[in-house]
Amino acid sequence: MTFRLLLTLLTSLCMYATNAQTAVFKGNISDTTLDNPQVKNASITLSNAKDSILYKFTRSNSDGAFRINNVQPGKYILIISHPDYADYSDLIELKDEENTQDFILLSKAHLLETVIVRGSPIRMKGDTLMFLADSFKVHEGANVEDLLKQLPGFQVNAKGEIKANGQSITKVLVDGDEFFGDDPTLATRNLLAKSVKEVQVFDKTSDQAAFTGVNDGNTQKTVNLKLKDEYKKGYFGKINLAGGNDEKWENSAMINTFTSKRKISAYGKMSSTENIGLGWGEDNQYGGNINSNVVIDGGSVSISSDGNPLNGVGSYWGEGLPKFWMGGFSYTDKWNQEKNKIVANYRYSKLNNETEKTTISQYILADSSYYTNQKQNSYSSQYQNVFNTRNDIVLDSLNSVLININGSKRSSENFSESRSQSLNSDKELVNENLNKLSNLNNSENLSASALWRKKFAKPKRTLSINAGLVYNKSEGTSYLFNELFYTSKLKKDTTDQLKESNNKSNTINTKAVYTEPVSKNAIIEANYNVIINNREQQLLSYDKEAGKYNDLNEEFSNQFRFQSIINKVGLAYRYSTTKMNFGFGGDIGRSNWKQNDLFQSIERKYNFTNYFPMANLRYKISQYSNLSFNYNGSTREPSINQMQPVANNNDPLNIAIGNPNLKQAFDQRFTMSFNKYDILTEKSIWSYISFNTANNDFSTFSTIDTNGVRRYQTVNVNGNFRMNGYFDVGFPVFKKFLNMGFSFNPSFSKLNNYVNDVFNTTRSRTLEFGTSFRKNVPNKFDVSLSNNIVHNYSKSEVNKNLKTNYFTNELSFDARLLAIKTFEIKTTLGYNWRQKTDIFTSNNNVLIWHAEVNKRVSKKQDIRVGIIARDILNQNIGFQRNINSNLITETNYNTIRQYFMLNVKWNFNKGAQKEQEW
Repeated sequence: MTFRLLLTLLTSLCMYATNAQTAVFKGNISDTTLDNPQVKNASITLSNAKDSILYKFTRSNSDGAFRINNVQPGKYILIISHPDYADYSDLIELKDEENTQDFILLSKAHLLETVIVRGSPIRMKGDTLMFLADSFKVHEGANVEDLLKQLPGFQVNAKGEIKANGQSITKVLVDGDEFFGDDPTLATRNLLAKSVKEVQVFDKTSDQAAFTGVNDGNTQKTVNLKLKDEYKKGYFGKINLAGGNDEKWENSAMINTFTSKRKISAYGKMSSTENIGLGWGEDNQYGGNINSNVVIDGGSVSISSDGNPLNGVGSYWGEGLPKFWMGGFSYTDKWNQEKNKIVANYRYSKLNNETEKTTISQYILADSSYYTNQKQNSYSSQYQNVFNTRNDIVLDSLNSVLININGSKRSSENFSESRSQSLNSDKELVNENLNKLSNLNNSENLSASALWRKKFAKPKRTLSINAGLVYNKSEGTSYLFNELFYTSKLKKDTTDQLKESNNKSNTINTKAVYTEPVSKNAIIEANYNVIINNREQQLLSYDKEAGKYNDLNEEFSNQFRFQSIINKVGLAYRYSTTKMNFGFGGDIGRSNWKQNDLFQSIERKYNFTNYFPMANLRYKISQYSNLSFNYNGSTREPSINQMQPVANNNDPLNIAIGNPNLKQAFDQRFTMSFNKYDILTEKSIWSYISFNTANNDFSTFSTIDTNGVRRYQTVNVNGNFRMNGYFDVGFPVFKKFLNMGFSFNPSFSKLNNYVNDVFNTTRSRTLEFGTSFRKNVPNKFDVSLSNNIVHNYSKSEVNKNLKTNYFTNELSFDARLLAIKTFEIKTTLGYNWRQKTDIFTSNNNVLIWHAEVNKRVSKKQDIRVGIIARDILNQNIGFQRNINSNLITETNYNTIRQYFMLNVKWNFNKGAQKEQEW
């Protein structure tokens, strides 16, 4: 009897414990393209994640709703299937509570209208859209960029920039890992299409969101290239050799050896064409500009350039005739069941450039204006060695460490010679100037950070502590020779100086973040942040006396030290569901500044109390439609060049003077975006608008004397704002025979400054209207036509009678023909029209024609021989027109013009096995 009672009691307790720990999984299944969007009789199955054994299943009812009761908490493979829809699969984790999630299925009937289906070429897995690469035909030897152009919803322009479903792709991964950093074209243009198994598109969340499990609204539209298993054996790569007339050459090679856990890649390039290497994102990834300015933004530190003329890492934006050499490697390895990972990159690069340019400038003054005409020749040679590594280490199930180390060493040598004339408003000569400047600069950079992340037993309760250090050092030597002739004085001033520059800075940044869940979908985030920034700069100028540079010129010499200590505490609320996430909060900070003018023995101290408000909202209207809003406030410190109380006479006609009384600026940024893409009709809408305003913004106080010499200083002003927008609509016409697109990009600004003691406001606007047409028949031809017309307008209150008002227009035609057996023919025709003005009267209209013919010649069709022709009509010119407050400039510069090259490309691989079916 006693045994039976005990058994009954034990059974009851077990049943109670089992019931207490079960969960409920429910939701709705719909098809938003139908008038009655509910999907009934869909099969919903849950299988154990460990062994894939079926656990529970149900079907949706007539309202599209489903419910599975008494589910043990844990991880499951979810599969939703219906005869009329593409399968939906995802790995989910159910908690010991009610789990609600809605799902949208894609109709097979509509997918069949869009692509040639072999099996299931398009799948949805959670929020990831996946394309089976082999279902989309490309020509033999095609690269990943050629493959992306065939995928529904993808657009790739001539620069290699990618859009998916109307949104710009900012990151391309290979098997989930970065590939030589953040330049997407290095993967898309160098990896073969046939090596790719799947193309995955998803929104990559921030590291903090991935850690806490709560979406903070910071995402990057990302493409992940999942390679076939057979390309993770042996090696594969690409060699490109090209040479032609006028000393033009472009050679590159890449070799890759991948396994499921390890990736090793090496890359080299040498070029004297416009294709000289990696983009801005890569330069930032590999160390960035070492002469930095710290911006405190929501607890993070961003880096920007000081603009010191002795510094610079060397970029090419179309000015001059470049020669470029680069080599590097990338290494990725995973271990401990792929929980731990190391990524290491190294790059060496060298850039030589010869530039000739002519600049016409108009300075608008209170009652008149004056002009300068300048011709300049320059030569620069710069090289850099850059290394970085990222180490992800999982200590146990609750603790992990992320370590980043970046280092660089750079050297640059520059020489420039310019001759200029200054004219008054009556176009009478005021002065003539000869300026020669040469400099040698060496710099070093080291940054390191360690982030410890801890999870607790309670979901979404986390603690993270980050410590980072950035150290910069640069040394420069320059020689300045200048002859300035004043016509009114019939006098010539000569400057002959040696200049030495020494710059050091270090930043220590520590931050602790704690998150506490307050409900199923919400957390409270608290943080404390300390930032210590030290900068010191010594500028010495020596006049030449008796053949030696030993006479210190105190007007152009100074040693300045600046320290800022920032303590911040913050609190934020974040809420996240599958449809919506929003957050709001802010930080309160105390900034302590200390300046030391070591030449004058003057010390200045400032204290500021700062507020850093934040609010964001992201609403997921559907699988391919989102609405977002962001607001944040941040402070901006002046650079050491802006503060150091010394004059810079590298350009004796434009002398900059530092201002130690500068205050920090406070920026407020509002952004809103809406995008929608219909994968069935291929209609897309992408819109974005931003508004930026600043208190104590940095502007200029400039004076121009009767001799045409301008002296200017950075000052704080209020009332500046900038607003810009982007609106793009795309859709097919004539029963999807042709794709059309319309875009409108407006920008407006109001900027204040001082001109000869007069407060001036300059209002500017730029309106850009674009249209595009495209017809693509896979493996036959791809043709596009686009036109962009831009209107620029600017008016300064200091002189309302002088207005800048002009149009530019760019018409472009691109065609690619693949239908002729083993031949590929490409051509581009562009016409640029630039309206003349009263000041800028030169004819800058050009017609640019490029063409290229390639033929696959080997048995495997992995070798291509071709002829490249650039600027066939020999009309290319370098042109740039800028409006900057009361200064308008037009620059013409030498650039790469007509050339012809013979090109050979070889795509090789060894070890690839027979391709596997999906």
